[in-house]
Amino acid sequence: MSYQINRWLLALGVIITAIVSIIGVAQAETPIKYGETISGSIDPSTEIDTYTFSADSNDTVIIRVDGPQYSSNLNPEIRLYAPNGPLLTSQWSYDNFEMLHTLPDSGKYKILVLDHDIEYTGDYNLFIQRLNNPGNTTPIGFDETVSGSIDPPLEIDTYTFSADSNDTVIIRVDGPQYSSNLNPEIRLYAPNGTLLTSQWSYDNFEMLHTLPDSGEYKILVLDHDIEYTGDYNLFIHRLNNPGLAPFANFTYSPKNPVINQVIIFNATASYDPDGFITNYKWDFGDGNITSTTEKIITHSYTLESDYDVNLTITDNSNTTNSTTKSVQVVPKDITIDLYTGWNLISLPLMPEETNIAFVLSPISDNYSIIWEYNASDTADHWKKYDPGVPFGNDLINMEPGKGYWIMMTSDDTLPISGTIPESTDIDLRTGWNLVGFNSPDSKPIAEALSSINGNYSIVWAYNASDTTDHWKKYDPDVPFRNDLINMEPGRGYWIMMISEGILKI
Repeated sequence: MSYQINRWLLALGVIITAIVSIIGVAQAETPIKYGETISGSIDPSTEIDTYTFSADSNDTVIIRVDGPQYSSNLNPEIRLYAPNGPLLTSQWSYDNFEMLHTLPDSGKYKILVLDHDIEYTGDYNLFIQRLNNPGNTTPIGFDETVSGSIDPPLEIDTYTFSADSNDTVIIRVDGPQYSSNLNPEIRLYAPNGTLLTSQWSYDNFEMLHTLPDSGEYKILVLDHDIEYTGDYNLFIHRLNNPGLAPFANFTYSPKNPVINQVIIFNATASYDPDGFITNYKWDFGDGNITSTTEKIITHSYTLESDYDVNLTITDNSNTTNSTTKSVQVVPKDITIDLYTGWNLISLPLMPEETNIAFVLSPISDNYSIIWEYNASDTADHWKKYDPGVPFGNDLINMEPGKGYWIMMTSDDTLPISGTIPESTDIDLRTGWNLVGFNSPDSKPIAEALSSINGNYSIVWAYNASDTTDHWKKYDPDVPFRNDLINMEPGRGYWIMMISEGILKI
């Protein structure tokens, strides 16, 4: 009797473990974006991976999955669930496959990936794209060739172009010959997401189509069999109004902006060779997207980060072109730790007020004197400011790019508020120079001084916090035994120049 009970308990434990495994994994939801490929794995065979995406009513989505060929025994199944829970559709295969579905409601949908037989394990890739309002798209202009790559095999690359009703376009694609195993397929979708035509081949090919409406069209490039990978080139031409593509370019100022600083973005370098630009669309990389007819626009950022700013221009033929540049935004407040005794410091920011008494006012009771060494003033290199002796001081202002000796009577912290200097160049004279480091970020010293290679012999820094050995040196001719490794914001440096030069940071 006890033997039978033990068998029942063992069987019950296996069932409970399987149920917990399924429920536990299913509850772990992973967001997936349109135009994104996510890799996953089913192991153990009971596992179900759950992905979520948001959509609007009547959106049409393509969902693709691979995995079973060559590298996996998995028999993948996809189940698509509506926001309120009902199963909308499911599909499985021994092979790679895709499903197409128009969604009934707005909300968050779920995709479940599992092994159909609850028997096999393996890796897979999952891809989703929305046809009427796709994500992760690339604009393509008329008479423009765009190079791309399909990898992994289920990937779909999505391109957009604007056209007018009754425009006739030629779309060409290459790839399979000589350099790729890709069997390319092109699908052309109308602005509302309706499939207009599709074509594929084992060879290079072209398609010709007259467009029914005005608006933004989508071209999908994919591997027909969801089996092969490879590179391709895509080209589009409009027969009735070819239109040369405009050229997008822009500059921004200042080059090193800080938080909340107004940045000027200038697209006057953009042009259209056979017409004129009708629209400038700015994606500032922080969720702010602005379309305007003006060439110059301003923007500011509230958070420290690296932002990819994209400009897309449209000309009078509805041809587009884009360019992207990275903008680094840094905090505008920096603190410098100061220790009792001598400290060698610099200002990494340009203060709103450069008067020395104002800059040092946060530590006004804790320092006794400050010195600057001006290599360009041959009459008197040394300048001083003594707050206790208001007359006879010849050090009036504190500015970035210069180094300062400050005598502290007690430990304190100096906060610096301001902007990144417009110019980070520092003129250096033959002999000793006392300089600051005009950058908000540390750099390896060899990299930081690369603009004056061959023009200097040694660099010294004074670290007041290192009581064992305050002095640190870097000798470019003696790579060993150097203990000055980086140049850092807020610190000052002695540089011995063997000839004049300009330090560009």
